[in-house]
Amino acid sequence: RKFSMDDSLSWRFADHTSWSVDYRLQLEENGQLFWQSWSERVMTTRTSHWVQARLNHRSRAGVNLSPGFTVYIRKEWRHDQTETGAELKKFAGTFFSYGPMLRIRYAPSVKVHILVDGVRRRVQPEGQPFYYINDLDVQIEWYF
Repeated sequence: RKFSMDDSLSWRFADHTSWSVDYRLQLEENGQLFWQSWSERVMTTRTSHWVQARLNHRSRAGVNLSPGFTVYIRKEWRHDQTETGAELKKFAGTFFSYGPMLRIRYAPSVKVHILVDGVRRRVQPEGQPFYYINDLDVQIEWYF
């Protein structure tokens, strides 16, 4: 099972500039379903949080520039059973990543839109050395 909830807040404090924050909560269970008894055994649960904060600026030339920062935290638990059938819930660890991001939107005409998203995340798995993930996403939309 999975449940997610998103929310966002935007504050326009100048004609061409605003501040925005996006948040997502995700609750997840993985397990085993026993059809005959219509019961389940939960094996793993996770709670994840995403936060993105951006400063959005729209220039007169049609370019939107949005530098920002992103944070992701996931906590995970493993579930087991004792010989008597009682549930044991054991904390398995925390996964943490964060880093700067940049979004550039450009519309040279009403029919062409270009979006470039870049982010550099420092990833810190619990008990392991950190590493970096660099993502670059380029989208070109052409409307007929």
